[in-house]
Order: sequence, then C-alpha cells, then structure tokens
Amino acid sequence: MSTIFDDVSKKRKELETQVQRMFRQQLDDYEDTVGNEEDTSVILLKGHLLVEYYLEQLMILSADSLGQYSRMGFSQKVEHLRTRAFKDYPRLVAILKSLNSTRNNMAHNVRYVVSRGEIDSIGNILGKEYILELYRHDSFNDVTMLKWLIRNIVMEVHEQVARALLHELLASETTVTEQGDPVETNKGNQVDKVHTVT
Repeated sequence: MSTIFDDVSKKRKELETQVQRMFRQQLDDYEDTVGNEEDTSVILLKGHLLVEYYLEQLMILSADSLGQYSRMGFSQKVEHLRTRAFKDYPRLVAILKSLNSTRNNMAHNVRYVVSRGEIDSIGNILGKEYILELYRHDSFNDVTMLKWLIRNIVMEVHEQVARALLHELLASETTVTEQGDPVETNKGNQVDKVHTVT
C-alpha cells in the first residue's frame, strides 16, 4: 500500500531528475555559445545575461510573476534576492555583485578589456576552489579562467533556482503541519484534503 510519504518521495525524485536534465541542457547551451569564444568581453556579457535569466526565474518562483520586478536592474535583483533565496548564501551575493561591477565597467567603455585582476577579484571570492583551479591548468589564461568562473557562477545560481523550484512544486503537491492535523489546500476552485506528517 502506497503512503503519502512514498508518493512525495517518488514525486521528489522525478522532479529532481527533471530539474537536473533541464540544467544540463541549459549548461550545454551555454557551453555551445561560449565554448569557442575567445573574447573575454563576449564571455562576460553572455555569462551575465544567463545569470540574470536565472535571477528572474528565482524572482518569479518567489512571487508568482516578474510583475513589479521586471524593470529592476541586475544589482537590484541581487539585492532583492539577498534577503530571500540568497539569505544563507552571502558568498554568492558577493560574487554576483563583483560580476555585475565588472560587467558595468565594460559596458560603459567601448575599448574596455576585462583584466586578470578583475577575473581574480571575482574568483577569489570563491576562495580555495578558485586558487586550486588556477593551478590545475597547464596554461591558464584569462579566457580559460573566465569561462570556468562564469560556468561556476551559473551553476551556483541555477542550484538556487532548482531548490526554489523543487520547494514550490513539492509544496503544491502536499502541505504538512507540525501538529499532524489534516490540512485543506485551496487549488483554484477545488479544495483537496491533504495528509500530514506527524
């Protein structure tokens, strides 16, 4: 006999698989777009756009629509999410602010070239992970490190999207109270009885 726990567990595994597949596809798309790119400016712009796309997904998941947030700039989106989805991830907030600062420097100067110092200033926020990656490459250069860095930022932001997505999808499947009392959830015009955990 299947219990609510079995159903939720099965649904969670299906959703996790679906989210992982979606992420791999989006990361593959990023790699296809940036993989052969040798211009640090293009890599930075494309990476920044992809990260902003994920920030918008997080905002929609937390508010049901982009609505009032649609006119926000990148830094405003990061600040908005800092107290919500990113409240336990101050390092990610610092990385996103540094990424945006570098992108803004580039966007306002036609002849701007992303420097190794700026790449390092973003990467150093990652700490040991970044330093180790520097020494894993026989010939690390600005292009290689910026691609690696953007890829990791995309992965971290997407991880937050995946968490929020799983949370929302599972919450729509079942509602649990600490008291173990049955809860009625209103989905549109229908009301469903939901079993709870004791």
